[in-house]
Amino acid sequence: VLSSNGEGSATKGQVLVAFLKVLGQDYQQKTGKMNFIPKVIIMVDDRKKHLIDVEEKLKAFDRSIVFIGIEYQGAM
Repeated sequence: VLSSNGEGSATKGQVLVAFLKVLGQDYQQKTGKMNFIPKVIIMVDDRKKHLIDVEEKLKAFDRSIVFIGIEYQGAM
């Protein structure tokens, strides 16, 4: 689970991609294998613009990652 509030100049998509890059480098240093890339990322958010941003940034980073974005509007 990765949490980002989107404050400042970094978007949620940029934060996720930066996290994946660091995770991949760490994995490569520890195992000697190529960077680790997840096959599927699932995101739940209350704003569609954040889901779209993450999807776009992931596609630019690695098109093989399947993105599932779930928008919720709260409980009534």
